[in-house]
Amino acid sequence: MVGPCVSHDGVIYAKTDNNTSICAIRMTRAREPGTTGHADLVSNQARFVSENSALFRDLHSHFSTFPTTIINIYDTARERHADTHPKRLLRMAAFKDMEEDGFYSGDVWLHQCVGKIKTSEWAKPGKIPRMIGDLGVHASLEGAWVTQTLKEMYGSLEYIQGNRIRIVLKADVQVLAEVFREAVLPPTKYFFSFFSDDGIITLIDKKGKLRYYLTDISSCDTSHHSIFDSLQSSVPDFLKPGIKRVIGQLKKPLVIRCVHTPRLKVKLKLVDPDDTALYSGSTITTVLNDHGSVCIASAIITANAEEPDEIIAAARKAGYILDVTEVFHESELQFLKHSPVRATDGTLHAVLNPGVFLRASGTCRGDFPGRGCISKRAALFQHALLQGMYPRVNNPFVDQCRRSTGVTSAAPEAFRKVVAQQLEYTTSSRLSPVTIDNTEFFRRYRLTDSEMLDLDAFALGKPRDFFNSPGLSKVLNLDYGLNCIDRSTDLPASYLWQR
Repeated sequence: MVGPCVSHDGVIYAKTDNNTSICAIRMTRAREPGTTGHADLVSNQARFVSENSALFRDLHSHFSTFPTTIINIYDTARERHADTHPKRLLRMAAFKDMEEDGFYSGDVWLHQCVGKIKTSEWAKPGKIPRMIGDLGVHASLEGAWVTQTLKEMYGSLEYIQGNRIRIVLKADVQVLAEVFREAVLPPTKYFFSFFSDDGIITLIDKKGKLRYYLTDISSCDTSHHSIFDSLQSSVPDFLKPGIKRVIGQLKKPLVIRCVHTPRLKVKLKLVDPDDTALYSGSTITTVLNDHGSVCIASAIITANAEEPDEIIAAARKAGYILDVTEVFHESELQFLKHSPVRATDGTLHAVLNPGVFLRASGTCRGDFPGRGCISKRAALFQHALLQGMYPRVNNPFVDQCRRSTGVTSAAPEAFRKVVAQQLEYTTSSRLSPVTIDNTEFFRRYRLTDSEMLDLDAFALGKPRDFFNSPGLSKVLNLDYGLNCIDRSTDLPASYLWQR
């Protein structure tokens, strides 16, 4: 952290045995039955799948017309293992190993799943750290193209039971702008948009009033049970062998190693060999969440649910706990950390939430690219950060942040690559320029005049500057549940400059 940074109460979990133990509880589908009614949810989902076979037949019929280049698991892996990809070299080596060892033609391409704590990410205080299931490169060779094809199939859905639905494949601002435009003027009674376990629902109620809801599937990894069977019945016939093998990967043991003594390990196996555990990080995670979201949408439509409690009850009938938040203005909608914002000409655009920038500002995992003066490299990184997030946005706050870096030309490619690797959300630079005033840019946060001055002060920040103010706290709290705190006693602002 070199600044300008916001001093907030976010935590980054260390790779320790204690944190690994906490992660494992979350990873292994542990729930408090008395709190969530887990057994009831499992029963509800089984009943929903049994009673809605027509829904899955419709999905199968739609998906069966989808064009694909998938041949079969083996031939597709042989043809595409050297495709351009961040793990291309690893995939090539893994495929060679499989051919030489005979693993290629045997069981699913996975022996065990290794649980690893998710580090290097900010979390809200008190939030349980995440564990990612590392299934290995061999498993991705088996599942990557199957699941990518299925994601595209779900992304091709347009209507469900006569109501508009959009399954988004990634945080593309042009697609998100289209989503928001349909959300504020829904073409049918219900409008659904989902990405994995996150979503927005807008509907026109009995009184003709437009209602906005933000949704999130609670503990989505623990919520899929009978849905596995319904997914297999929904996919087209040519993908059935592939999806069966990918689901077969989830029946393998989970191995958790001691952080300080890796030779010490715990191997966890499913009690019921016919059961399936969705490990976070599995190639099929997004597809299952998309499938579950379709089921939730169907349940909501069938129940004609309009109020928050009615929507929650409908989701429970499909076997899911759905967190639902009603918002009352289009600017309060949020999807994939973007919100609808009106440009000065009145057009509606999807813009990355400022809280994403504030949390990332002045921080870099590892050293900055290049050599020499750290302040100059920090300025180049900050400029690349802004360029990656708001490449075509003309806005007083963003423009002042750019000017404060002192960089007047595009940052070198090395800096842009590091930004792209470290940020979950970046924006295409091919978009047309858009002008947005500060009132609209920060409308969803309902800032007072004095709080807006806090943002103006931050925009003037330089390296070594750390900020703690009500305005910044309000933005971070809405976007991430974080709050500004005084960290001046934790680490001197000049620490990095004294090394």
